[in-house]
Amino acid sequence: MQALTINIRLFPDNPELLRQLSREYIQTVNALTERAEKEGSFPKVTTKDVNAHLPSAVLNQAIRDAKSVSKKMKKEGKRPILKKPVYFVNNQNYTIGEQMIAFPIMLDGKTRKTRFRAIVTERDNNLIQHAKLGLMRIVEKSGKWYAQVSLSIPVTKKKNEKVMGVDLHSHQVKNLIFFQRQKHGILSNENHRWKGLFFDGKKDEGMDKNDSSTLLL
Repeated sequence: MQALTINIRLFPDNPELLRQLSREYIQTVNALTERAEKEGSFPKVTTKDVNAHLPSAVLNQAIRDAKSVSKKMKKEGKRPILKKPVYFVNNQNYTIGEQMIAFPIMLDGKTRKTRFRAIVTERDNNLIQHAKLGLMRIVEKSGKWYAQVSLSIPVTKKKNEKVMGVDLHSHQVKNLIFFQRQKHGILSNENHRWKGLFFDGKKDEGMDKNDSSTLLL
């Protein structure tokens, strides 16, 4: 699998709401890692134990991120304090459609999966259709909003392909050219060998005598 991230431009009607949610996300992660530092280990908590103004699915992701930061803290011996606002949504809780992205936010004290206008390019659509979706990261850069979507794209292993060229000028095979080339997933058995080909009969009468093309089988 090949890892790739695509950036999709977002156009929120209420940017300040996304800013508040992004700050809340980072504050939640920092609060949990601070608690882990004081207690000596990461606390056993669920979304019911954490007081945060975030949708439960997003809050659950924040807890996971805090655990990862806590592990890093133990290795480096220092607690990193996150400062840049960000809003993570896992792949089960967002939808990418035609020029839109939908994901859960808190609105009037309730969780609502909200649609946002977006620029989803043809390239983005092609990648999404053939990839496994991962985390989506909502960020603001220079006043512009983006959804950074991580993808895992399957990579096909190369196999040897044996190709035969046949001179079509003659009613018998006078020139057989064998060569190997690399191509994605053509032969299931790369050790397959052509042992011989025999043609019985005359050349197709409808074939142009001046045709010097080569048939690739």
